[in-house]
Amino acid sequence: MAKTTSPRKPRATATIAATPRLPKQIQAVIDAVRDKKATGLVVLDLRKAGAFTDFFVICTGANPRQVQAIADALDEMDQEMAAGREPLPCDRLFHLRIAEATGNGALVHVIKLLWDERTGPLFSRLEHHYDSPGLWQTAMTEHRKVLESIAAHDPDAARAAMQRHLDHAYKRFSKGWNARTSPDAADGRQRGASRRAAG
Repeated sequence: MAKTTSPRKPRATATIAATPRLPKQIQAVIDAVRDKKATGLVVLDLRKAGAFTDFFVICTGANPRQVQAIADALDEMDQEMAAGREPLPCDRLFHLRIAEATGNGALVHVIKLLWDERTGPLFSRLEHHYDSPGLWQTAMTEHRKVLESIAAHDPDAARAAMQRHLDHAYKRFSKGWNARTSPDAADGRQRGASRRAAG
């Protein structure tokens, strides 16, 4: 009787940069990220570089729970838009969920700070210059591209999709600010300039 074997799943590979023997703590980190199905694992030995740390462990990963949390934020955003409400809190949640999935606490903190500015009193007073339902729909399409790339475990595509989204958001803000200057505001500036010239 012929013996059959089931194919093994490929295990995450590790590139160890010229390190004959790793400390137990680093090996424990490697084992932990492998258990989490991380890919693209690289360990950099910085002991001779005089850096602020001895090792960097770099890897890529997106577990189903994190991907689902990002998807849930987008679903909430869809629901808010369908109800005619501004989806800003859900937009914030989408970006926070991505930052949290990195496991980088400093990045999460920075994203929170940026969003606190985005929802601060000054920004709220300027919002009417660039916000519209059409712009939110475009942002949602961009968000979906980011999510698709993360779910496909394609970090390069996810990074590129997020960069496009941020670039487009900046352009939308700039264009909206310039295009939505009201005629009354322009007339007011003209009258003020005339008064200053006459005074």
